[in-house]
Amino acid sequence: MENSEPPVNSQAEVVQPDEQSLVGVRGWLLLFCITLFLRAAVSLVSGLNAVYSASSAVVTEGLMYVALGVLCLIAGVQICRKRKSAIRWAIVSMILALVYAVLMIMGGGGTTGLRYLFQSLVYMGIWWTYLVESKRVKATLVL
Repeated sequence: MENSEPPVNSQAEVVQPDEQSLVGVRGWLLLFCITLFLRAAVSLVSGLNAVYSASSAVVTEGLMYVALGVLCLIAGVQICRKRKSAIRWAIVSMILALVYAVLMIMGGGGTTGLRYLFQSLVYMGIWWTYLVESKRVKATLVL
């Protein structure tokens, strides 16, 4: 009787996903896109509330929040549309968040400014690394 099973390879073969299976806004890229939309919503609401207040210092802060919200919204839409420029928009929004945190600290923001700076640095460190290293990002957005 003949054995119908295929021969077993003694070395484990690493199956590389084909590039086509990586194309699309799924997985971690989808999570990043969701965080951009959430950040845009929070920034726009907070910024518009601050803009409608009476203090000029708060209005300036509100305008920074609105700008951050708009950049996050643009980046999220660009990722969903699979545009090359999406990564640039996302990086600009992360840099603006850092600039805003530094300005907050310089303006006497104290621990709130330091906390926001820390959060922005962690967010930027994680997502910047992902955007630069990810095979899905490269396949979907063509860096």
